Amino acid sequence: MARTPLNLQIQLYNLDCHDEADGWGDAEPYLWPVFFKIDGDGYAVGSAGLVGFPPIEVKNGAHGNLGDEHVDEGDRVLIPTSLGAWTTQLKPIPAYDPTFRQVLGDICRASPAWSSY
Repeated sequence: MARTPLNLQIQLYNLDCHDEADGWGDAEPYLWPVFFKIDGDGYAVGSAGLVGFPPIEVKNGAHGNLGDEHVDEGDRVLIPTSLGAWTTQLKPIPAYDPTFRQVLGDICRASPAWSSY
C-alpha cells in the first residue's frame, strides 16, 4: 500500500520577551525563521542509508521585521504571517536499497527524481 503525502502548515504566532538583556532601554527583537524538512522531496534510502539534501525555506531576517522596536520584559510581539508561516507537503521517502525494500514492501515506491539511487 503506497503512502500518501501529508499537507503541513506551520505558524509561529508570538514572540514573548522574558528578558530584554540589552542594558539601558528597550529590546529591538527581530526573527529570522528557517524552515526545512526531511522527506521524499529531498531524500531517499540507498545502499549508504538516508541520502539527500533538505528543501529549505528562509524568511526575511532583517532588523525591525517584527514591527515593534520597543519591547520590554513581559511583552508579547505578534509574528506576521508573512514571516512565521510555512505551508508545504511531506512526501514519503522512497527506498532503493533492496534490503530496505524487502522489509518495507510496496510502501516505498520509486520516484523518478531519485532514479539514480
